[in-house]
Formats: sequence, C-alpha cells, structure tokens
Amino acid sequence: MKLFFSTLLLTVFLMTGQSIAAERADTSSSTASYIVGLHPLQLIVNGFKVELERRAAKSAFSFSVSPEFYFGTFDNADNNIMLFANHSVIDVLGYGVNVTGRYYVSDLFNRVSSNTKFTNYIQPFSNFYLFSALEYRYFDLSYYSRSWVAFRENGIDIYKLSDVEQKNTVQRIGLNVGIGNTVFFGDRFYIDFFVYSRISKAFQAPKMKESTPFKDDFFTLTGNSFALGFRFGLLLE
Repeated sequence: MKLFFSTLLLTVFLMTGQSIAAERADTSSSTASYIVGLHPLQLIVNGFKVELERRAAKSAFSFSVSPEFYFGTFDNADNNIMLFANHSVIDVLGYGVNVTGRYYVSDLFNRVSSNTKFTNYIQPFSNFYLFSALEYRYFDLSYYSRSWVAFRENGIDIYKLSDVEQKNTVQRIGLNVGIGNTVFFGDRFYIDFFVYSRISKAFQAPKMKESTPFKDDFFTLTGNSFALGFRFGLLLE
C-alpha cells in the first residue's frame, strides 16, 4: 500500500510540474545559479543547518552540500516533537553533512524576472523536482541513566544498577529519496517544501552499559520512515 501510494503521488506530482513548467515563460538566467537556504526544522533539535546548492547553466540537475551543527541542552527531550526520547534531560554536541542531488522538471528556474512590472501582488512560480541524498551525523550525548556499575566487595566485583551520568557517542548514516517544489516569490526569495522516504542506521557507543538503552526519534533513528521538511533562502547568480 505504501509503495502504491508513493508511486501515485510521484506520478501526479510530475504531471502537475510538467504542466506548470510548460505554461509559464522561462525568465531565468542562462548562467550557473547558486541557492543558499536555511532548514528551520533543525532548530527544534538544537541544530543549525544551512545549504548551498549549485545548478549548472541550462541544466535540470543540481548538487548541494548542507553542513549542520548541534549543541545545547534539552530540558524536555521526552516531549520534544522530533525526539520523544526515553530520557528527559539531554546535553548534545554534534555535527553532520548532507549531500543532495536534484533533478528539476524544467531546465531553468521559473521565477519572476527583476524587470517584470508588478501590479498588486507577485505570482509564485513553481519548480518541481526529484531528489536523493546521503547524510552522516555524529553526536556526543550526555544524560543520567540507570547503568551497571562495578563495586568491589570482599574481593569480589559486583555490578549494581545506579543512576550515573552517561556519555554516549552516536553515529548515524542515511539515504533519502523524495520529491519537492521550490517556489519563487519574486526574483530571489524562495520557499522549498519536500517529502521523502528515508533509510537510517544509528550506531551507539555508551560509556557504560545501560539497563535500558537510549532511544529517540532523531539521534538514534534506525529503519525506514517517511518525513517532510522545508527550507527558505535566496537565489544568487
């Protein structure tokens, strides 16, 4: 059922994009284009993610790199809409990089020319695309948990559960495939919405063995899932 829904959505998306692209005049430059953007959803997980995208002249393909950084304390990580961790307070310090390739339905960005005379509004111009991305993230997590701690009694090592400050290193890799739409409002400013299917795998290395392993929906995300996102920024030439 998921495969059928994804195929149907992709077909409708492409047909709509091709129709819109055919109806609108191309007002883009014939030189290579650069897009800079911010991914605001990363702020929810104490992150900061920017993206630089390059699209060659008169090409449907583009390539982008997105560095990201994470730092700070979560006081309610168990109620965070992107985490839902099994611990309440978490300190994080980390980084990541995302490499993305996009294929647009038109060879040039459809947008309003800087020479266009406006009336009372600016009509948005759509740019539909397919994309795939590879991502890598590294996190140093700190939190209190119930862990097995060794105590020596009468010359014998005994392990007991105790509340200790845990140090956990997490590495996460992933592959994303999806569709999106870059919408220009005027000559430079854009908002981009996208949906995608992802495969992720996380590797944990806690300093001490925990009675209940750390788990959340972002740092240690593993398996297949669907997600959505958006970015906004400016077109540079």
